[in-house]
Amino acid sequence: MKNLLITKILQNSKIKILVVCFLVLFKPASACEICGCSINGYHFGILPQISKNVIGIKHTYRSFQSQHLISEQLYILGNKSKEYYNSTELWARCNINPKVMLMAFVPYNNFSTNDGKGKTTAHGIGDATILANYVLYNDATEKKKNFRQTFLIGGGVKLPTGKFSNTNNGTTLNPSINTGSGSVDYLANIIYNCRYKKVGANTEVSYRKNTTNGDDFKYGNRFVTAVKFFYWKNFGIKTTILPHMGLLYENALKDKHDKQIQNFSGGNITSLTAGFEVYRGKMNIGFVFSHPLSQNMFKGLVVNDNQLSINASFIF
Repeated sequence: MKNLLITKILQNSKIKILVVCFLVLFKPASACEICGCSINGYHFGILPQISKNVIGIKHTYRSFQSQHLISEQLYILGNKSKEYYNSTELWARCNINPKVMLMAFVPYNNFSTNDGKGKTTAHGIGDATILANYVLYNDATEKKKNFRQTFLIGGGVKLPTGKFSNTNNGTTLNPSINTGSGSVDYLANIIYNCRYKKVGANTEVSYRKNTTNGDDFKYGNRFVTAVKFFYWKNFGIKTTILPHMGLLYENALKDKHDKQIQNFSGGNITSLTAGFEVYRGKMNIGFVFSHPLSQNMFKGLVVNDNQLSINASFIF
C-alpha cells in the first residue's frame, strides 16, 4: 500500500513537471503580453489663451519596468524588460466662432522594449485625434473681474492612422508596442478653469470608448481626470509665467482579444505633476514632470517610472 501511494505521488509530480515544461516551451506568447504601456487617456493640461488659435508641438518621454510571465495559469515568472516610449505630437486649435473650437492631434511615436535577450522597436505615425469643444461659459477676457471662469464640453474621434499588428513572423507581439490601436475610438471631455486674481485651478475629465480593431483586439476604455493649481505672474507687458502643481488619475479597463478578457491588462495610476508655462508675446513654452504616487498596472507586473514632457506653441 505504501509503495503504491509513493508511485502515485511520483506520477502526479511527473505530470505537473510535464505541464510546466509544455507551458514554458509552447506558450511563450503570453509573456509578450506583459509589457509597460501608458494608460494613454487624453490629458489637455492648461490651455493657452482660449479665445485664440494655436499651433504647437509636444514631446513626451515615458519608461516602464515589466515582469513577464511564462505561464499565466500557474503564475510562473519569467524575465524582466524595460520599455521606453517617446512621442512627438503636432497639435492645433482653431476657433470656428466664439463658442466652438476644433482641436487636432497627430503624434509620431518611437517605442522600444529590451528584455535582455533582444530589442523590439516600433516607430511611425500614431493615431490622429480630432475634437470639437463647445464653450459653455467664458469670461476670461474680462480684465476688470477678479474671479474668472472658463467651462468647455466636447468630444471627438481617434482615427486608426497608426500601425497595429498582433503578430510578427508568427510570434505574438505586445499590443502596447504598436504605434496605433488599429481602431476607431470615441472621446468625451469636460474642461473647467477658474482664477481669482493671480491664483487659479484647471480641472478636466476625459473618457475614451475604444472599439475592436481588425485583429479582434480591443483596448480597454480609458478614463482620465486631473486638477492643477497655478500661479499667474506677469513680468512686464509681454511675459507671463505660470508655475503649476496637481494630481493626475488614469484608469484603464482590461483589454480583450477574440472577445476574451486579457487578465493581465488594465489598471490605474495616480501621479503628482509639476511644471510651468511661459508666455511671451505670441510664443508659449512649457515643461511638465510626473511622478507616480500609487499604481496598480497589469496586476502589479508593470511599474511606471517618472514621465517628462516639453511643449512649445505659437498663438495667433
